Amino acid sequence: MIEHCEGNIPGLLSGELTRAEMSVVSTHLRSCAECRETLVELSIAHGALEAVRRQMSLPEDGQVPERPLPVLVIERGLPKWMLRAAAGVVLVVGLAIAGLSFSNRAPAAPVAATASLSSLDAPPASRGNVIVRVSSVGLDMSVSTSGLPKVRANQYYEVWLLNPKTNKMLPVGMLKPDGVADFTLSKQLMGDFSAVDVSLQANDGVAAHSKTSMLRGRVHLA
Repeated sequence: MIEHCEGNIPGLLSGELTRAEMSVVSTHLRSCAECRETLVELSIAHGALEAVRRQMSLPEDGQVPERPLPVLVIERGLPKWMLRAAAGVVLVVGLAIAGLSFSNRAPAAPVAATASLSSLDAPPASRGNVIVRVSSVGLDMSVSTSGLPKVRANQYYEVWLLNPKTNKMLPVGMLKPDGVADFTLSKQLMGDFSAVDVSLQANDGVAAHSKTSMLRGRVHLA
């Protein structure tokens, strides 16, 4: 058995050993299960740290992060319990850095308008919510509903923008089967319409409003 072989394992992983040292350590590892276990533990810790490095090198806002990365330094000749502790520290630090990078992501776009949709021709328990956020290309409108009756094979739910004063309506798009939908609108539209309507439409090729308004609500500017 080689004295202090465990201390040579970090050097093996970092490529610091000479060819002669690598040959000696390799020969010893074939016959020492304890040292092979140490090699596996440190390899996992090294892989975890490299994964964190790669993740933090990916810019989230077009800028390369300048946050310094931790460096693992392990002296040769350390006892096994210290090597295991070092491996654990690397994993904890890596997870903490990963969490920090996620928490530093850009905040959600500001809310421009909201609306609560109440039942009209739908069951009383039917409800809906609308959130309009400012985006780089206009306005992103998210519609979510609950309690609407299941549509038949030849029906669908359509989302409309409504001007209550003139009754002018503009179709935006269909609700998905789960009752939600996301749309991107022009900023000019919110100035012309102050309500959102959800209608039950027949799949008959007629683009006009069916006159069956399931949900409707006023848009409130934030």
